[in-house]
Amino acid sequence: MTPEAFRDALDALGWNQSDFAERTGLTKQTASRWATGQAPIAPWADAHLRLLLDLAALRDRYLIQPRGRADGAGLPETLAEPATKLA
Repeated sequence: MTPEAFRDALDALGWNQSDFAERTGLTKQTASRWATGQAPIAPWADAHLRLLLDLAALRDRYLIQPRGRADGAGLPETLAEPATKLA
């Protein structure tokens, strides 16, 4: 992962470097070094961010109702039904 890709991933998640550091247990300095290219980005961070981006995309695709459609129209049938029917 390049520093630019690291910064882009954080931006896509709505995070800053401090958010990433706090959520992963890193120091803010480490996140800053990664974002500026002063230190190589750990391979696990690339996998972690890609997973979070994939989860966000799935959430947006399947769990967020289209604006103005509180009735669930346009969602797959199982997601449009009340949660009590899914159990």
